[in-house]
Amino acid sequence: MSYSKPGDPVRGHVHSTDASSGVEIPIFDQGSLVARVLAADEYLEIDQVEVVTVAGGDTAVILDADDGNDIDTGEIVTRGSFAANGGVEKSGDGGPIAVGPVGAKPHVISPTGGVDASFIGRIRKGNGTLQRPSYRAANVPG
Repeated sequence: MSYSKPGDPVRGHVHSTDASSGVEIPIFDQGSLVARVLAADEYLEIDQVEVVTVAGGDTAVILDADDGNDIDTGEIVTRGSFAANGGVEKSGDGGPIAVGPVGAKPHVISPTGGVDASFIGRIRKGNGTLQRPSYRAANVPG
């Protein structure tokens, strides 16, 4: 028996020499080399993330719906202060380690110097409104 998590499996990877202002991590379908853009009703779930940095200092991977150059409440996937040539790998036990709001994209923020960030996850649909179909609009029978 095989177990499959719902959603489209995706991955992402970026290398940057200056992510001090935040760098977007492109999203790719598994097995594809063409970057994918999130649709208006899609959101990202991250199951595993890996960060390696050659620059010492505070480094973070976030899911951000706006510009990706600052860290707002609830956006952190992983964060740490690493020595030069340090990093972190984080994965969930059967579930996602981070779930972004609709339209949020992954970014890495790190001091000037080389940083690599990669993730594995999936894209799911949901616009957050959860409206009932017209034929079920009323909760009261009759």
